[in-house]
Amino acid sequence: MRRRTLLVATALGAALASQAVLATPAAPATLPPATTGPTSTTTTTTPTTTTTPTTTTPPPTPTTTTPTTTPGGGVSIGLATGPYRLAGRGTVVQVTPTSAPPPVTDWKTGSVPNCTPGSLIRGVDTGGRRMVSFTFDDGPWPHHTQAIMDSFAARGLTATFFMIGQNLASYPDIGRSVVARGFAVGNHAMSHRYSTSVIAAEVAQMNSLIAVVLGVRTPYFRSPGLTEGSSIQWALANSGQCNLFTNVDLRDWITPRRTASQLCASFANSLGPGQIVLLHDGGSHSQTVAAVPCMLDVAAARGYEVVPLHELLAAGRPFERRGLATSPAVFE
Repeated sequence: MRRRTLLVATALGAALASQAVLATPAAPATLPPATTGPTSTTTTTTPTTTTTPTTTTPPPTPTTTTPTTTPGGGVSIGLATGPYRLAGRGTVVQVTPTSAPPPVTDWKTGSVPNCTPGSLIRGVDTGGRRMVSFTFDDGPWPHHTQAIMDSFAARGLTATFFMIGQNLASYPDIGRSVVARGFAVGNHAMSHRYSTSVIAAEVAQMNSLIAVVLGVRTPYFRSPGLTEGSSIQWALANSGQCNLFTNVDLRDWITPRRTASQLCASFANSLGPGQIVLLHDGGSHSQTVAAVPCMLDVAAARGYEVVPLHELLAAGRPFERRGLATSPAVFE
């Protein structure tokens, strides 16, 4: 079943060369029912005088991150440089460019409102407007990713899938189907290791893989394990991405897995305006897949809009730090 297209092999040639080899993910569980050129100077000569016209030096061309093909057939991608300022906020270091990127509204263009490069976002202050956005980590994954998209599509809704490079390489067709069906994609690093230095190094590598395999750029990143560190934020400032966390832990990742009904109850008890809901589709998360329809129905019954990330981020002021929800049902 695992087919490697030449495209994916090419993309991973350089991207994974320096990474440690991790164990292949376990088989998924069964779903229960239910630049400018050089400046030249022109000299005009007459029989009596020589005049040199005044020239104006153009502004420097912004440095961008551009994938290049290596002799070995892989893809390498360099980090951009630019004038950034460092701002400390508690134990989190925010890295913010001195000039904001132009606002756009389509995640495929590589930037969205309020997704400031180098920022860390846990939620959005919507002023009480009932809006939430769903995100899913660790895919793409057989059956789970498609089933979750089906639940959203049946209700005319969408979500964002934060993909791991190793899984995108294993299941490129599933990854492409996410984009083809109108869902958004986020960078969740290449190997899902909880090391700040590894994560920072993998930001550009995964961006390259997403560009080659899926044909898109994404402004969205999420650190594996919600790992925090200044090196990660610097890498994201250079790549033009924001780090999207959450302020609610539904704990669908614990072992043994929580049931679909427990997950839906936790969602219902912790639901609030401006939340970025974090769940998982990659790996043994059939219970999460089964809980999604219930969660969407709860949100609708309570008058919540389930919106794409770019709409949520544009609806208010993103915040960096806020305590995790403390509803007993979330942590039971």
